[in-house]
Amino acid sequence: MIIKDIEQLIFLLGQEDNSAFQFMANELKNLYDKEPIIVPGETGYLWMPGEIPVVINAHADTEGRYFPQQEDIMIDNGIIQGQDLAADDRTGLYSILQLVRGNLRPHVIITMGEENRGAGMRAFSNAMGRIPQGDVNFVLGLDRRNFNDAVFYGDNNPSFRTMIESFGFREARGTYSDIATLSFWWNVSGVNLSMGYNDRGVISIEQLHDSIDHIFKILSNNKITSTHFKFIRRPENDAWMQKWGNRRLNELWVRTGEESS
Repeated sequence: MIIKDIEQLIFLLGQEDNSAFQFMANELKNLYDKEPIIVPGETGYLWMPGEIPVVINAHADTEGRYFPQQEDIMIDNGIIQGQDLAADDRTGLYSILQLVRGNLRPHVIITMGEENRGAGMRAFSNAMGRIPQGDVNFVLGLDRRNFNDAVFYGDNNPSFRTMIESFGFREARGTYSDIATLSFWWNVSGVNLSMGYNDRGVISIEQLHDSIDHIFKILSNNKITSTHFKFIRRPENDAWMQKWGNRRLNELWVRTGEESS
């Protein structure tokens, strides 16, 4: 069961990037009762292996460098707003904590450098290598604006899309998020899901928690989480993959001597 913790969300919105990253590391260590793998820095990442064979992912870096004090954040009629709130992606960090506090234990990846061409996720992918089938069955990114978007990037697995849309999300187009790199590299389906904020960073508390509730239901369904969804490249999306997929993964293929499948 998910319990709203608006004070926690406000706290995260006011944290600088490194502070938010360290806060998440401490919270996840306590909740999972074990140490995560942490690589600090602007291209850093946190990897917390869980029990559910699904990855949830968010990033701790932001585009802006203004982090408001609590008194600068306004809450009115279920809407949170303020100057440069960094809803992208503090809402994703908050959602991860809410899901884990709901007694779910998925794998968790938190990155730095998402706003810098996915630098943290590229470093993570390079360090971890390929994940065998079964260890991770699909990837959920918690890093999308709007209220019910589901962005699949280069993946064209119809079964995965049908499953995600059965929880109220609808396919949308996007340019890049960390899961685009991860799902392609690990050859599993991935989707980036809305976190209830708009282009100006205004957050709808109701819409954010609607998304969290839908994700909670996905992760709580053992039949779904035990199903392996393979990444299926969509032919009509080759131009997108060339721009946003191959370019980002080319360094990995060169260093490892592997090619995409």
